[in-house]
Amino acid sequence: MGKLEKAIKSLHEGRKTRSNAPTIQEFADLLTALRDDIDDQLRDFRKELEEHKRQNQTAIDDLKESLSEMESKLEQQQAKIRSLQVRQERETSQNMVNTLIFELPIPTNENKTAEQTVNEIIKHNLKLENVKVKNVRPLRSRREDRTKIIAQTQNRDDKVLILKNCKHLKNTTIRVSPWRTKEEQKINNHIMMNRRKFLNEGNLVRIHKSRYLLVKNPSSGDENYFISDGENLTITTLPTPQ
Repeated sequence: MGKLEKAIKSLHEGRKTRSNAPTIQEFADLLTALRDDIDDQLRDFRKELEEHKRQNQTAIDDLKESLSEMESKLEQQQAKIRSLQVRQERETSQNMVNTLIFELPIPTNENKTAEQTVNEIIKHNLKLENVKVKNVRPLRSRREDRTKIIAQTQNRDDKVLILKNCKHLKNTTIRVSPWRTKEEQKINNHIMMNRRKFLNEGNLVRIHKSRYLLVKNPSSGDENYFISDGENLTITTLPTPQ
C-alpha cells in the first residue's frame, strides 16, 4: 500500500473514532503523502520516457546505418554503370572509327540498295573510283524528305579521302560527315552554334580538329582560340602538332 493510500485510510479511521474535524497533522500527513506519491509517479514517468528515448535513438541509429549502407551500395552500382558506359562507348568508338554518315534526299529508285546508293555517290559525286564501303545500312531520319545511311570504309585512308573530296558536294543536297559519339556530337553542335554567333558578329571563324574555334576580328586583327567541352567555350592555345 502506498503512502497516499495509507494517509487516506488513517484519515478515515480517525473520523470513525471521533466526531470532530481532522487535525492539522492529519492534513499535513495527507499532503506529504500526496507529494511523495506525485514524485514517485514523475520518477517512473521519467524512467519510462528515458527508456523510450533510448529505444528511439537506437532505432534512429540503426536506420542511419542502414541508409548509409544503402547509399554506399548505390554509389558502387552507379560507379559500375558509369564504368560500363565509358567502356561501351570506347568500344563502340573503336568499332566505328572508319564510319561515315551519308545524308541525302530519299532516292526515287526504290530498287537500289543503300550500299549501291552510297557507292554511286562515292564514284560519281566524290570522284573516287577505287573506294568502296561495307556494313551499309539506312538510319532513321527526322525529316520525311531525306534519308541517312551509315557506312564503313575499308580503312582510315579511304575515310580521309571521302571527307577530303566532300568539296565536290558543295552545290548538291548530299552531305557526308564522320560518325560521332554522343559526347563528340554534343561538342560539334556547340561548336557550330558558336561559329554562327561569331560569324554574325562579323568575325572570321575557322574550325580546327572539330572542337577548336579560331576567331579573328578583321578590324583589330586580334585572334582568339577557343576549345569546347560541349557546354562552354574556354580561351586556350592550339595543341602542338604531334
